Amino acid sequence: MGKERKLKKAQKALEKAEKGKVKLEKKLGKLEKAGAKAEKKVSKLEKKLEK
Repeated sequence: MGKERKLKKAQKALEKAEKGKVKLEKKLGKLEKAGAKAEKKVSKLEKKLEK
């Protein structure tokens, strides 16, 4: 009885961790896109300054 309960708790914790991981991966993707946009802006500004 106790083992089953512990197993269910562990499974729920694992599911929560998986969901959290997915959320973090999405956030990371958004941050990477924002970083790429910022890099493009910086390179454009640098080109303007060179002229």
